[in-house]
Amino acid sequence: MFDCYSMVAGCAVLEIPAWPRQLFSQELVLYLCSLVDFSVMIYAGHLPQYEAWRNMPSFPAIVYNRISSQHVHHLRGGAGIAKARYQIDCWGRSLDDSEDLAEKIRLSLQGYAGPMGNAVVTAVVLDSMFSNYEGPVDDSDIGLYRVSSDYLICYREAVRDVV
Repeated sequence: MFDCYSMVAGCAVLEIPAWPRQLFSQELVLYLCSLVDFSVMIYAGHLPQYEAWRNMPSFPAIVYNRISSQHVHHLRGGAGIAKARYQIDCWGRSLDDSEDLAEKIRLSLQGYAGPMGNAVVTAVVLDSMFSNYEGPVDDSDIGLYRVSSDYLICYREAVRDVV
């Protein structure tokens, strides 16, 4: 889980070494944090498992997963270009909440090229989007709405020097 406030504030003073590089997922999380209110929580992998979703402290929320990544190679090694597929799920107590958050992210990411933290993004393509309702996990009538978006993100990556 990333608390956007502490993560952004912490990274503002953090000096990131050239090698080993920070994972691209961390750059994406920092970028997402810059788009949303500090009350929006961002989770890696899945929502925390509470006794019931109604006890969860904050919605809407974002969950991200790197589904796959490909690294371009040539005969002498890595080419320094990668393409990753990320699924970004926007969760809310209402369909409007989850759709509003997904749309805010889409408007910023779709077609983006440029800096993303310490990474250089060459292209972002929204591949697919769907919405879903997750029913209650207990005997309540409280469920959650989810909008899932798959993004293909091309970015430059560090490679070792070939002698």
